[in-house]
Amino acid sequence: MVTYSLDGIIRSFLVKKNYPIHFYMNGLVYAASCLRELTIDDLKIVNTKFIPVDTTTSEAKLPDDYVNYVEVGMQIGQKVRPLVEDKNLSSIAVYNSNYSNATLMQPLPASQSQPILIYNYLLPLFWLTTTYNQYGENIGRLFGWGNGDACDTFKIVKERNVIKINENLTIQGGNIVMIYVSDGQSVDAISQIPAEAFDTITKYIGWQFKENNRSYSEGEKERAKQQYLDARGILRARLNDITPEVMLRIMQKNYKASSRS
Repeated sequence: MVTYSLDGIIRSFLVKKNYPIHFYMNGLVYAASCLRELTIDDLKIVNTKFIPVDTTTSEAKLPDDYVNYVEVGMQIGQKVRPLVEDKNLSSIAVYNSNYSNATLMQPLPASQSQPILIYNYLLPLFWLTTTYNQYGENIGRLFGWGNGDACDTFKIVKERNVIKINENLTIQGGNIVMIYVSDGQSVDAISQIPAEAFDTITKYIGWQFKENNRSYSEGEKERAKQQYLDARGILRARLNDITPEVMLRIMQKNYKASSRS
């Protein structure tokens, strides 16, 4: 796979347009902005990271460039054991009275403090896991029931920028493995960019140089913008894995004979 760095793209643009190296920082800012836009719809920059989990709160901080997760798991030897998303896990950080250590179990009302077995152990097995959906309907998912309770679950808490791991799960090595879609803002000058995006980023830099320079007319700015949009359209076509055979099948499937009037 052929890739380019942002550094190479920016230097190539400056040389072609006869800009001095003093404009390098401007180009880097524009290129990073373009990359952020491309990763939303077109490019999918996927990162894999080890994320340390706080054993006290069973939570881990999401990466700064996190957009959406692809896979969350726990490394065991040379393999990754996948975890299952469970939206029923509590998003609230619960603390004890002195706020020094997090209390893992949700405190129960005084009238319910006696049946600890029911509320803390039996109820989570049949309601607060992936066994039932939000309507109380059983959906199965009792995987590995004979090997222990269903605790290999997690939940993304975006409002606090953390991922919460089931408190009953023992994390091997204290880290989880997260494969996630990046917004591209964790890149630096040597980060590798797919070759298909070279022309698109170059056109975007050229457009922004004109857009932020009062010496260019509105017509020149609009033309530069259109060149960028055309390049982005070509990028989407290059990234689309559709083949002539698939296109032919789509046309044949949607072809209907009609009577002539």
